[in-house]
Amino acid sequence: MSKRIDLNCELIAGERDKAHDYLKELFSLPDYYGRNLDALYDCLTDLDRVFVGLWNANAIMSSEYGRKIVETIAEACRETGGGMTWMDLSGIKPNI
Repeated sequence: MSKRIDLNCELIAGERDKAHDYLKELFSLPDYYGRNLDALYDCLTDLDRVFVGLWNANAIMSSEYGRKIVETIAEACRETGGGMTWMDLSGIKPNI
């Protein structure tokens, strides 16, 4: 069974340090996580059976670094060959 991770893009659209704090907690990244895009990619490609749902994706439209984070996630998904997948869920109403 896959693990689902819901990523709120509003929380990666601001300061880099806060974005990496959020990502470290969200993905349960190791203590040695380097808090940059290369380190994010390396850690994400170690994950398996993970589905990442992006919420509020329009929040990154004005954030170049936020867009780079999402690009890094997409690249890591491609690298895992299906072990990790993602989808923009922004237009879907959550079932709460």
